[in-house]
Amino acid sequence: MHQTIRLSFMVLGGIFLVMLIVACTSWPFWAQYRLGKAEAGLPEQAGTILVMGSGGFPSESVLMRLWYTIELAQHYPGAKVVVATPGDITDSTSTVFQTIQYLIDHQIAKERMVVEAEGLNTRHQALKAYELYRKGAFETPLVIVTSTEHVYRSVLSFRKAGFQQVSGVPATEIMLETDLDLQEEDLGGNMPVNASSINIRYQFWNYLQLEIRVLREYVAIAYYWVKGWI
Repeated sequence: MHQTIRLSFMVLGGIFLVMLIVACTSWPFWAQYRLGKAEAGLPEQAGTILVMGSGGFPSESVLMRLWYTIELAQHYPGAKVVVATPGDITDSTSTVFQTIQYLIDHQIAKERMVVEAEGLNTRHQALKAYELYRKGAFETPLVIVTSTEHVYRSVLSFRKAGFQQVSGVPATEIMLETDLDLQEEDLGGNMPVNASSINIRYQFWNYLQLEIRVLREYVAIAYYWVKGWI
């Protein structure tokens, strides 16, 4: 029993150490980049823009997806906008209701919107969206807006559900253009060792979080592949 526990801690410790080492490299960034670009693309004319839900409103991922959705809706003024977020559309405090209201506040007409509020995961949302499509609620080509690492699985899931013309747009965070390198005199002296390095202050921690998201997505892709959903 004690040996099993000890072995488990050693394995977990080894995995954590590897993750720390990988977070010091550019691998997390490029892994996410490839997932976001693999099935990305914009058609000449989009029939519909579909924004995938992601947690509650407001949240970082939701607002980023909505920002890109608004940009696309302006680029394709004749396209429908599908809000794929589970919830009660009659409840003014619900995420789906506030998402719709946010789009309206940013000059996206309510008449352009189609709500898919039943799908509870990517597979379910794809199936529910295809039901609406078959009923004539919107047209293709379909452009999906979602988080960068989620583009690949989303597009393949929607194709598996029946969509023929579908691509994705990654809601990618834009890097701050300002140089954040600090000098000792900027802080009045006595600056800790390496405090000036943005790699230690920001990049390492960002890449560690990114690594976890990418690994989670790889597991989800593998699961969807085994289930025959992609």
